Amino acid sequence: MVKNMTKGAFEMGEFDMMFGDSNLTLRWPNKTQQVFDVATSGFAMRLTDVSTGKVYQAINNEIAYLKYTDTMGFATKGAGKPAPDSFGGAMKDTESIAWVMWKCNGGNKDKCDFSPK
Repeated sequence: MVKNMTKGAFEMGEFDMMFGDSNLTLRWPNKTQQVFDVATSGFAMRLTDVSTGKVYQAINNEIAYLKYTDTMGFATKGAGKPAPDSFGGAMKDTESIAWVMWKCNGGNKDKCDFSPK
């Protein structure tokens, strides 16, 4: 959304991705949420929207070399489409939707601040 649209053309805010044993709850900035059943194979993920039955193919990769955070990249091309080849490729193409997920490393919470500035 950021790479394809101008300011104000999409909702700004934090996306929460809460993974369970076999599901994912995605909470959007407007506080609505979607729940997906999740199946994984290596870096590939199959997400099935519980309410609509739509299937999304996705990939995830660890983003390395960050000092105070653990970071994962998550990307899809949308319902019914194949997953991107890689997270890096998803960041470059115009068809993919890519998210970056951040988490503080243990013991570094004083150096890792996600509060709004």
